[in-house]
Formats: sequence, C-alpha cells, structure tokens
Amino acid sequence: MNTRKEDIRHVLLKTARETFLSKGFKAVSMREISEKSGVGLSNIYNYFKSKDVSDNKIERFIAEYVRFRAAEWKALFNVNE
Repeated sequence: MNTRKEDIRHVLLKTARETFLSKGFKAVSMREISEKSGVGLSNIYNYFKSKDVSDNKIERFIAEYVRFRAAEWKALFNVNE
C-alpha cells in the first residue's frame, strides 16, 4: 500500500515540477496538476494541502536542476572559476 501512495506522490511531484517549469508557479492550479497527472483533484489534497506545500520540494528540484545545467555548460565551454 505504501508503494502505491509513494507512486502517486511521485507522479504528482513530477507533474507539478514539469508544469511549474513550463508555465510558472503562479500560473498553475491544483486542478491543472490533477488533470495532467490523472489523479483526482480531491485525492491530491490527501498528499498536499495546497500547491504551496509542494513548492519547497519544487524549489529544491529547480535549484538542483539549475546547478546541474550550469556545471554542464561550464564543462561544455571550458569555463573555470
């Protein structure tokens, strides 16, 4: 049972992350995350009380992604700091 809950949570975070990155955090609604993830809107609230609750995880993901891409670009263009 826990695996299923973790799977749903992962799908929600992945969908939220992708949607936030493409549209911006403020432009995304919980309804849109629900529709794109295939998880019912009322069920999402079992995992997150609002999109603000997931924001901290999304912010961490975005920060990690930016650091990764920056390192990639530095290596590609031989940039040393």
